[in-house]
Amino acid sequence: MLKPSYLVTLDQDTLSQDTLGPLVALEVLRCKNGAADEAIFTLGLTPPLDPQPGGAVTVELGWDGSTELVFTGVVDAVGHGIGKMQVCCVGSQMKLMKSRVDKPFTNQAAGRVVQILAGDVGVATDRVEDGIDLPGYLADSASNAYEHCLLLARNCGFDLYTTEQGKLVFAGFSVASADHTLRYGEHIVAASVERATPLDAVNVVPEGTASSAGDETACWLVKNPAPHQGAAGGGAAALLLSAPLLRTKDAAQSAADARLARSQRDAISGFVELMGSPGIKLGQTVALEGVPDSGADGLYQVMAVRHRLDRRRGLRTFVALGGMP
Repeated sequence: MLKPSYLVTLDQDTLSQDTLGPLVALEVLRCKNGAADEAIFTLGLTPPLDPQPGGAVTVELGWDGSTELVFTGVVDAVGHGIGKMQVCCVGSQMKLMKSRVDKPFTNQAAGRVVQILAGDVGVATDRVEDGIDLPGYLADSASNAYEHCLLLARNCGFDLYTTEQGKLVFAGFSVASADHTLRYGEHIVAASVERATPLDAVNVVPEGTASSAGDETACWLVKNPAPHQGAAGGGAAALLLSAPLLRTKDAAQSAADARLARSQRDAISGFVELMGSPGIKLGQTVALEGVPDSGADGLYQVMAVRHRLDRRRGLRTFVALGGMP
């Protein structure tokens, strides 16, 4: 029988399945385009531990003594109770969420803006693609730095998340084949998939019409914005969006394509519960096979991953699903 394994490093302290009884439960949650990564530990008080806010944390999970990294972050808060302690940890996105600046950018790609904002607060980057060109952009203190990065990601059609090592990813999704094949009765404990109707079409109107005369020209008002807007999809019922961030027709087109693609992805949602599978990561795909529910089999994006380890149910992994492009 397989036995769950874990390796948790809290500053100088290390906990594993070989440590005498301090870990009662552990949960790790990571997602695309959402809140900061989280890891929450419930610990007994033997042996004594003294984790401090800001201390470095890593979590590895696996089976039979073999583990792989699933979380990197820092201690955010520590709660004490009778006979137990709860340690709440957060990923590197929290540094961006706590940062508010007033910083202008001129003639920069969206990816470059993200790199600068991340570098200013000490967040390492993994894969950062350029995305749309921005003749001008103000990262103002009305929003935090993470919200600015997320806004840029949405307009570029990119995902924003961190790797298991805590490095920021700002890039499009391009996987077309399955990274993992999950079979009902072999890997899958439970599954659910819901399907909705995506948008027919999206039209995005930029703030100005500079692109009709070159990116370096000034913007002006026009009576008919149709020649300057971006349009995606072919349906009659189009969603019309105004985008003050965007200044050119090319950027508006990218934003329209991104909004339609996001609607198509979000029209398919669901989850799958697995025996602990730490190898499933954000940015990957999973193929479901043999699920009894009609229409559930197929290929899906991994939108979020939650690992839970406790004494009652052992190690489980929950994967949030999204539709493919």
